[in-house]
Amino acid sequence: MENELTVVEVAKRLKLSKPTIRRLINNGDLRGYKKNFSTNSAFLVDLASVEAFERRRLASMTGDRPLTASE
Repeated sequence: MENELTVVEVAKRLKLSKPTIRRLINNGDLRGYKKNFSTNSAFLVDLASVEAFERRRLASMTGDRPLTASE
């Protein structure tokens, strides 16, 4: 699970709300999925997609060319 983060962890890392993180997942800006555990379920987000989102956000803030999802 080292390559996955919870919605709460991603929200803290990106300084965004949990509903915004879920919206980014639903829109395809972050790769995430719902995982069922024995007593509950949680949305998990792929760490690589969070890092790519951070790079795209930084590029847009600095005026650099936007990165594609494959970079």
